[in-house]
Amino acid sequence: MRTPLLLAVLLGLHAVAADTITKEYGFCPKYAIQSGDTIFQLAEKLNVTTEALTEAATGCGADLSLLQIDQEICLPGYNSTICTHVLETDPDRPWCQVYEVQDGDTITSVAALFNITEEDLVDLNADYLEDGWALPYAGQYVRMPGWNQKKCRDFNDNDTPDCQMYVVQAGDSATMIAQKFKVSLEDMLELNELNDTDALQPNFKLKIPEWNETCPPEGIPAVVPADTVDCRVTQLGEGESLALLAEEYSTSVQDIQKVNPTLKNVTTLQPGIYVNLPPFPRACVGNGNLVDVAGESTVPEDFDYNGLKGPIPISLAC
Repeated sequence: MRTPLLLAVLLGLHAVAADTITKEYGFCPKYAIQSGDTIFQLAEKLNVTTEALTEAATGCGADLSLLQIDQEICLPGYNSTICTHVLETDPDRPWCQVYEVQDGDTITSVAALFNITEEDLVDLNADYLEDGWALPYAGQYVRMPGWNQKKCRDFNDNDTPDCQMYVVQAGDSATMIAQKFKVSLEDMLELNELNDTDALQPNFKLKIPEWNETCPPEGIPAVVPADTVDCRVTQLGEGESLALLAEEYSTSVQDIQKVNPTLKNVTTLQPGIYVNLPPFPRACVGNGNLVDVAGESTVPEDFDYNGLKGPIPISLAC
């Protein structure tokens, strides 16, 4: 029989573990399996029992009989009912999470949903709340605790640069472009006087909402945000280094070099080179999406993915 003192200790340890997971992986915690991971090792790392980890992972439909690299599993604390409306604004920063406001939501109900104080929710979203208290309309987003304003990307329309002009690439569709820029397909088609049956021609200049009457005719080069696509590739800017890229995308130089084998022993990198951004599984080779580069969204056809187009590197094969 467990004594009250023992129960109190166990509950305290559980609370500490849950708090640690939330701080590192957000309110809706998930984890991508890495090479060498086992459920036992992961449970030990997270300071939870294997039973709790197994229950959380299988509860989200994960098959734990054979773990695969990059397989995503839910961690203890994940609530599938609530987390349906929670999104990560950057795949490399799991603590950058936002909640999609639903019809009927209030500050009180959202705070209670995530067991946080109303004051914390208001402080994080002061620039979004109408009259400093009312939630934005349904479909907009509010930031969740753990948010870092300097590192996290917002999703709300009032953070989207105006006057963006996107140059259509071969293979693009209106639906694909709308998804990349997180805008309404209908609004984008109406803005450009198109209908959903029109085929987009390469080099067609497409206005991206929120375009307005004050925008110059040529617009500004559209930038595909890094939080809307997988298989991300970026271009090294003047004065940038792998260390700066690692800081910007919350990864490490070692992880960047792992998915860019030809950059491992290079001491000086020239501005303009393309760099694969972790995570960059083998399936991304040939399917890269250029991000955070003004006016461009397509990786050049002759890009060799810094050595990944050849035989599978040992570091990625294991």
